[in-house]
Amino acid sequence: MTEQRKSIFAIASIWVWCIPFLPLGLAIAIYFGELQTPTFLFINRYTQILPDTLWAWLTFIGNGWGIFALCFPLLVLAPRLLCAGLLASLIGGAFSQIIK
Repeated sequence: MTEQRKSIFAIASIWVWCIPFLPLGLAIAIYFGELQTPTFLFINRYTQILPDTLWAWLTFIGNGWGIFALCFPLLVLAPRLLCAGLLASLIGGAFSQIIK
């Protein structure tokens, strides 16, 4: 019984690692299928109903200073988590600059 449980968890953990390939595959299909403009127009058409405040907050959160301001309480509450987030942002920023 325990062996069967372990094998189920092993199979599930393999599939969890495949989750990032879904958006990557979608991005490759859009890029090489020359669907960038139609996809942009589709998204633009259906997101016009959202309020401007939402877009302002998304822009604020997308900015590094906005994330820093929101995560600043972690300095007192969970400094190890803040350090892990800073390290992850450095790695992610370097990776995004490399692939651009």
